[in-house]
Amino acid sequence: MSHDHTPQTEPYTHHHDAATDEWFQHSPSEHPQEAHGRLSPLTALMGIVITMAALVITIAVLAWYFDHVAQREIAAKNERDLGMDYVQTLAKQSATLNNPAWVDAKAGKVRMPIDWAMDDTVRWYDQLQRGE
Repeated sequence: MSHDHTPQTEPYTHHHDAATDEWFQHSPSEHPQEAHGRLSPLTALMGIVITMAALVITIAVLAWYFDHVAQREIAAKNERDLGMDYVQTLAKQSATLNNPAWVDAKAGKVRMPIDWAMDDTVRWYDQLQRGE
C-alpha cells in the first residue's frame, strides 16, 4: 500500500460552501495566513509585563490602604486613651465635689456639694427673716 505524497503546488484556498460568509474566501493571490489565536512572542511578553505591573500596583495600593487603616486605628486608640484619662479625672473630681468631707475640722470648714450649700444658705436666710 503506497500513498502518493506529492507537495501541493496550487495556492492555498479555503473550501467554501454556501453557509459560510465571504470573510473565509481567499483569492488565489493570497498566501496562507497564520492560524487565528496564535500569539507572537512580543505579544505574550507584553501581556506578562502588563500583568506583573498590574499585580505590583495592586499590592502597593493594598499595602498603602492597610497602613492607612492601621494609622487611623492607632490615632483612634490614642484618642480613646486620652478620653479615658478625661473620664477618670472627671469621675475623681465629681466624687470630690459631690461628697461632703472635712476641709479643716479644727476650723469647722466642710466641703459639701453646691446644691447642699445653696439649700443651707436659703434655710439660713429664711431663719433670719423669721427671727429664729
